[in-house]
Amino acid sequence: MPFLLRGIRKGKWNKAYPEWLADDEFPADPVCDFNTSRNMLSLYMVEDLSEHNISRTIAALALTKIKPKHKDHQRIENYDYIAFDFGLISNIGMTLEKSDGQTLDEGINANHYNLIELSVQRLTILAREIKDNFSDNINRVNVKPLARYIQNSIRNNNLDINVVKDFGAPFHEQMNDLLSGDYDISNIACT
Repeated sequence: MPFLLRGIRKGKWNKAYPEWLADDEFPADPVCDFNTSRNMLSLYMVEDLSEHNISRTIAALALTKIKPKHKDHQRIENYDYIAFDFGLISNIGMTLEKSDGQTLDEGINANHYNLIELSVQRLTILAREIKDNFSDNINRVNVKPLARYIQNSIRNNNLDINVVKDFGAPFHEQMNDLLSGDYDISNIACT
């Protein structure tokens, strides 16, 4: 059964519903993780939630946060994500549209979808369904395993290595530290 995956901030999803919230309301914090563009929400499909299947997707998505020209954004950080059943979208009457993703991994980009024709009400419905039915799929990947995921994607030639080489020294130093000296991008063949 395929799942849809989205980066989030775990702390905004793991909270209990506030006492002051009316029964027909939903807290704003989780919905704020659904940054939309042109009333669309970016999602990535994974076949299942095994580490083998999600690690490549998470590596690609985590690297989208690295900004080579901004010295404050050259380090990997913990990556929080939520995954929910692909069928949920049709069950709640929403529409997915396949489109190209924007990561350094073309294989992952091929598994990108946009949830289209969104309104605040529809985002709230989606967030409520996810929080109420898929809260076990709210996860965090800490930087050490994330570094391994990135290293595996590099070794398997899944990433645009020329872009990775241009990441700043803080990124490469952190990767080397996290991988106990087993990180050497100079030995990785460019494709």
